[in-house]
Parts: sequence; C-alpha cells; structure tokens
Amino acid sequence: MVVRTSRTAAFAFYGVPLVNRNWSLSGRSEARRVVAVSIWRDEIRGTGGRLFYERTSWEGWHDGPGRREFFQNLRWAWDNTVGIVRVVASTRKGDVRIESFPLPNLVMRVAHLDATAGAFRLEQVVSEAIAA
Repeated sequence: MVVRTSRTAAFAFYGVPLVNRNWSLSGRSEARRVVAVSIWRDEIRGTGGRLFYERTSWEGWHDGPGRREFFQNLRWAWDNTVGIVRVVASTRKGDVRIESFPLPNLVMRVAHLDATAGAFRLEQVVSEAIAA
C-alpha cells in the first residue's frame, strides 16, 4: 500500500532529514548510513525487478542548492553504501510537485554518476543484493 504524504514525511519514513524542506531533493543520515532521493514517479522505467531511473544531462534541472546537494548525496551513497539509495517517488503536474511518498519496496543502486554532465543512473536491486 502506498501512503501519500508530504515530502518531509516521506524522507522521515527512512529516518532521513532534509536540509531544507523547500529545495532539498535528497537527504542522508550518515549515522544510519541511509541516502534517500526524490525522483519523478512517471520517469521510473523498466519492469518488475529491473526498474531504473536515468538522467543524462542537466536539462530540466533548476540550478541551485537542491541539485548540488542531490549529487553530493549520490556521491556519498556511492562512497559509503555501495551506492544504495532509498526512493521517495513524487508525482507532478507539469513541473510542480503534487505529492510525495516513500517506496519502501524499491531499493536502488547508483550505477552511473557524472556530476559534471548532470547524469546518473539508478538501478533496482533485490533485497539479497543489499545484504552482500
């Protein structure tokens, strides 16, 4: 069951605080070794067990602290959690976020990261792979 909630509450579900509730698109709890990222629900691709989310450039990103923090948190996940991130899915109308909700059954791994180009790829992992 998907519980729709505020973005702040969706991140709190994972025990991850937001630096700023207005512009943070990701967050991390270093103590818990958890990174959570907000991604557009309609841009998640693939089929069950092989889902992925990909951005290939800065196109469509608003320049600002939110996107810098997002890539810093992806880098931290890459360096400290073998790239594992938790997902907060957001729905939208145009570019306006309508609602956000945690997807606790969807765990992803950073498979590609290029902060210079604004590119990254997240790929779904199964729970057995997380324990390894």
